Amino acid sequence: MKRCFTLILALLVFLSMATPAMAEKTISTAYIYYDSDGLPKYWLDFTGSVADNLVLHCYFNTDTWYESYYILDFVSAVPNSHQDTYRIENVYDSSGADVSSWFKTISLSIGESSVSLYIERNPATLAGGPGSTILDGLYEMTPAEAGVVYEYMEEGQLRSWLVLNAQNAQLCFADARIWYLETEGGTDYTVSVKRIVSQSGEEVAFKKLTLTYDRGEMLLNADGIDGLSGACRYSPRAFLQRSGCSAKEIGRMAQMYYFRHHKFYPPEADVAENGDGSFSVHLYELVNNGDGTYHTATSAWYTVDASGVGKDDVFETEIDLKM
Repeated sequence: MKRCFTLILALLVFLSMATPAMAEKTISTAYIYYDSDGLPKYWLDFTGSVADNLVLHCYFNTDTWYESYYILDFVSAVPNSHQDTYRIENVYDSSGADVSSWFKTISLSIGESSVSLYIERNPATLAGGPGSTILDGLYEMTPAEAGVVYEYMEEGQLRSWLVLNAQNAQLCFADARIWYLETEGGTDYTVSVKRIVSQSGEEVAFKKLTLTYDRGEMLLNADGIDGLSGACRYSPRAFLQRSGCSAKEIGRMAQMYYFRHHKFYPPEADVAENGDGSFSVHLYELVNNGDGTYHTATSAWYTVDASGVGKDDVFETEIDLKM
């Protein structure tokens, strides 16, 4: 396995440069396989988080939900006779250990709008059921709409999030600010940010900002930036990493959905279970009246199922909180 684990983010290179064999196709930043409950089970990270390789994230549930992931060495992948299909020869776990012997076959078929992941395990070296390991099968994976998103939570509130795309990286804040990050080469899993540009085109002053890919998460270290300092750990967005609290998950999904579509992040989300498998979501903010009292300013009312699919109760339109 190549040890050049340089993190390739924002404005540094396009994905086609990191993976020449895919250059003729337009590749999304992530492809996801959804389980029967509507939540992602497996997803492929095409952002270049680990240089020249793909990261296969898996969500399992034994006593609690947790994430496991494998690094698929695309550099040494072998093209099959079938066009746009590649056999992965070398596989590594999160610590870099070679686990290629765990699998008889891992192959990827790159389509125009999907990726087919084929897994055949080696039963002599990989045990376990669906709750703890990936199973044999053909998994049809569809593109994630908004890139790969990593969120930073503080005191139960979403404070900021990183959006990693093939062309750029964005640092977004709950107050609707968006910063665009220009990076330069680094070592191992870390890159440094050399320039930050705000949504209005102004440069943001800072002393230091680094991004580190660490065990499936992003670690942001900042110095000399107004309102952002120290180390913050960003985890995959709510709909990619189930936390075990369905109502809270739905609320976070709804807040992110509203921000993506309306460029405003409602700071409050009340979610009620309706007893029929659906949830009622109220997005709002508390506005100071100036006399010590507050009133509620509603952003949206949604009714959705556990996968985030449902309707906007105000406009009576169909919605999917993952889109």
